[in-house]
Order: sequence, then structure tokens, then C-alpha cells
Amino acid sequence: MERLRRSEERFSKAFNFSPLNLTITRLADGSFLEINKAQDRVQGMRPDEMIGKTTVEAGAWLTPADREQFVAQLLRDGRIDNYDTRMRHKDGSLVATRLWAELIEIDGETCILSCTVNISAEKRRESLLLNVAKGVAAETGEAFFTALTRHLSEAIECDLVVIGECTDPDVVQVLSIWKDAVPMPTFSFDTLNTPCAQTLRQKEAFVCAQGLPQGFPNARGINREGFQAYLGQALRDADGTPIGILFAMWRTPLALSEDLQALVSIFASRANAELVRLQRDREIQRLTETLELRVRERTAELQKLNAELDSFAYTVSHDLKSPLRSIDGFTRLIEEQMGDRLNADEREMFDRVLSSTARMGSLISALLALARVSQAPLERQSVDLSALVRSILAERLVESPQRAVVCDITDGLTAQCDPQLARIALENLLGNALKYSRDQAHTVIEFGRVQTGDDGTPRFFVRDNGVGFNMAYAAKLFQPFQRLHMANEFEGTGIGLATVRRIVERHGGTITACSAPGEGATFSFTLGDAPSA
Repeated sequence: MERLRRSEERFSKAFNFSPLNLTITRLADGSFLEINKAQDRVQGMRPDEMIGKTTVEAGAWLTPADREQFVAQLLRDGRIDNYDTRMRHKDGSLVATRLWAELIEIDGETCILSCTVNISAEKRRESLLLNVAKGVAAETGEAFFTALTRHLSEAIECDLVVIGECTDPDVVQVLSIWKDAVPMPTFSFDTLNTPCAQTLRQKEAFVCAQGLPQGFPNARGINREGFQAYLGQALRDADGTPIGILFAMWRTPLALSEDLQALVSIFASRANAELVRLQRDREIQRLTETLELRVRERTAELQKLNAELDSFAYTVSHDLKSPLRSIDGFTRLIEEQMGDRLNADEREMFDRVLSSTARMGSLISALLALARVSQAPLERQSVDLSALVRSILAERLVESPQRAVVCDITDGLTAQCDPQLARIALENLLGNALKYSRDQAHTVIEFGRVQTGDDGTPRFFVRDNGVGFNMAYAAKLFQPFQRLHMANEFEGTGIGLATVRRIVERHGGTITACSAPGEGATFSFTLGDAPSA
């Protein structure tokens, strides 16, 4: 009996004097039997406010079903570790809680010994880091650093966040600055007499929780803005060389905590990785630029190879037409002979074969056209492009008399170019403009000339008010067989713009596209000659 008394006494002392919030509840109905003296950081209640109530009545469980699920797991396993739930604070708010529990027996009755911990701060940190990860996941370069400074400013509630790159040992070029909840213009500054110099000299973070002006009296910007506290961390390359810095400042003394330092360290690590990547990209860019000379030296050889490939494509495409016509013809003949004996599935298969041969025929024709514009001799002469555009549009609009199309064509635009190739290029550009604007109630097609460049070369444009496209995929536009819209939306082979580019480049010109989804598209091009009289 004496041993039992001492054991109960030790348990009572451990229970009542534990700094953790401990409770004993009856398994049968969840009534609170004992609550220790530790501060309740979850529900904010005193023991006398809870004794006699059930855990559901007190808000420790939001619903009876929540408790039943917990009890079922406890009975199955005998104990529970790290059980995450939510409890209701006495002010009505919900508190993220982590629970440990074990079955014990008191006076012959099964009870539950529980320990609860408020994990709201931990959940907020997790949520914050998750939001930051989502917010910067798709960003790179300047946009990335802007997003990072904004998120860090919100996370640690500071007045200024700066991410900068070291352009030499004592100079920092600001990549992004977030001050008083708004982005600011970037600049460069000398680190002499500033806390940044100390930050760059040491491996760990540099902290000045208060008295910043007194510690750095010659830092004019700090004193002018009234900053009182500073926390900064150097960004380093793989060999430990400082390549940048991330720092935050406050206008009031800083209450330093492990959480704050951990957040800054996490953000600094992410900024460090992006800055290293940015510098590597610059090195790659410099190496790429050195290759340009070698590329130019090989241009003549590549042009010769391209000509041979064009000749090959022409020959192959031409030779494919005959067997394709045979496939199409024999398929149609079999279909006619079978007549009504074909069931629905068989007729659908015949239709698919014919559709595929028609599609292949269109592709072969397009390839032949592309090869022809590469092989045909270039014969420059003065061409009235305005008249040519009117002629093409008149022919196209006869096919769709019901469409309301406004044609805005600048008069008197001429160029020294091959008339046949110019017509092919404009037919493709205007055909696309009409095709991709056909769903508009009122179609507007424009043809004009933008301001002539310094070299005297005129730049013409074709503009529509159609569906447009995302400029992120603009590089695909002029590649053969590359399309930005589904075939069931807009028909086509994907050869037209590749043909236009080939014609423009044969004239020594360039072609560019500008668009946005739902805002139409503008294609501008030169033909490599000075304006004709």
C-alpha cells in the first residue's frame, strides 16, 4: 500500500507541475476529471471552467463524430501520438492543435490521459512557405526577386526588404526592393559604413535588433529613413564567395525570434539559388555570343544544304502524289461498288480513309508550295502591294459574301520584290487574318506600313481583330507543321507561315508577330529593299 501511495503521489506531482497542458477524461462519456495547473494555450480556459463538462461541450472536439473517430483509433492502438485536430477557443476561434493520448485506469474505470499543444504558429509558417513556393514557382529573374521580397516583407512584417547582387566586393546592385508595402526603383550602393558590409564579411546572419543609427552613424540612407533594426544574410557561390545579399530593416526595435531568423534563412536560401542560376545563365549567354562568328562562317554551307533539302522535299512530295491519288481513287471505287451493303461502322471507316488521304494531299501540296518558293528564281520588280492586297481580299470575300468585313488598306504602298512570291506571302497572311477572325461579328483587316527604319527599309503589316494567340508560343509560328490552335477549331496544315517566312527571308527581309489572346494579331515584315520611288 505504501508503494502504491508513493506511486500515486509521484504521478500527481508530475501531472500537476508539468509545463504541458494535461487532462484526464472519462473514456465512456468524455467528461473532464482532472486538469493540471499548466496554462491552457489551446482553449484558454481555467480548470474550473472545464471540470464536469464533456470534451464536446467544452469545444475540445467540434462534433461527437470527431471524438468517436479519435476514441476508435485510441482503442485500436492503445495510445495516440501527433494527432492533429482543431479545438475551439473560448473566444469562439478555432485553434490548430496537436494531441497525444494514452489509456489509463483510475479506480477501476478506463480514462484518457491527454496532452495538447497549440500548433497554430507552426501551421501559419507552413501555410506561408507553401504560399511563397506557389507565388514564386513560375517566376524567374527580376519577377522572381520582386515576388520574393514582397512575400518576405509580408511574412516578417518589416518596413524594407532588399535583394542585391555584388557587382564588386564593396558595391551592391539592387535586384528588387520592397519598401512600405510597395516595390521601388532599383539602384546600386556602396556598402562602406553600412551593416551590409558586416553581413558580407560573415557566414552567419548579421543582426542589429535596435540602435541601428548609433551603430552605423555614417549610413546616411538608414538615418534618413529612421530605421532602427536590421537583419541580413549574405548570398554565396559554391566556393563561399559573396555574390549577393538579402536584408530587412524595421523602423522600430526588433523582437528577435527563432521563427523570424528561420524564415529569413529560408528566403535567403531560395534567393541564393536563383541568383546562382541567373549568373550561370549570363555565363551561358556570353558563351553563346562567342559562337555567333562560327555560325556566320558556316552560313554559306548551311544555305547550300538547305537548298539540297528543299530539292529533296520537292521530289519526294511530288512522287507521293501519284500513289496517294491511287489510294483515294480505289477507296472511292470500292465504296461505290459496296453501296448499300456497308453498315454504319464500315462507312465511317471509309470516310476516315478518304479524310486522311485528303489531309495528306493538303500537306503534300503545302510542302510542294514551300519547296517551290525556295527553288523559284527571284525576279525583283516594282509591285503595288496595296493593289495586290485589294485583289486578294476581293477574291477571298467572294467565297463568303455573308461576312461583314472592313478592309483598311493604305494606298500607294510599293516594294521592289518578286510579284509571284509576294502574292503567295500576302495570300497566306490575309487568309490567316480572315480565318482567325471569322467568329467576330465585324471583322477588321488592315494593311499598312509602319515607320521606315534607319536603313531606309519599309516595314509592312497585316493586322486583324481575331482570336490572337499567346506570345509565349510565338517561336512556333513560323515552323513547318507547328500550329497554336486545334484542328477542330481552325483548319490548316501549319505550312502557310513557314512559307511566308521563307519568301521574306529570300528577299533578305524579316517577319515578326505580335498578339495576345482575344486581341487579334499583327504580322509585320520587310522585303529587304529601300522604298521605291
